Amino acid sequence: MEQAGGGRARVDHFSDFLTALTADAVVKCAIGLDMRNVARLSRGEPPHAFIPAFRFGLKYAAGGATSSDLPAAVRYNPLVSNARSLSEKYEDAKRT
Repeated sequence: MEQAGGGRARVDHFSDFLTALTADAVVKCAIGLDMRNVARLSRGEPPHAFIPAFRFGLKYAAGGATSSDLPAAVRYNPLVSNARSLSEKYEDAKRT
């Protein structure tokens, strides 16, 4: 792989990179906050907490969230309602 300027570059996890790039641009323009997601991903760090919360919120709102989006300790606990846990996770995502 050649470095930028050499004519070629490889972007792993394109979906994550595109999400980070878009979120950084939109949030910077909207409220002046630079979340530095592109820089975080390039250093191998996790993105700003907004990114996973936003992705889950969209998935939940579209009806695509399932019990697999919950930790195993919650998902396999017979005393815990998966539907309620998903709803609570969605409410937490909205507060992020």
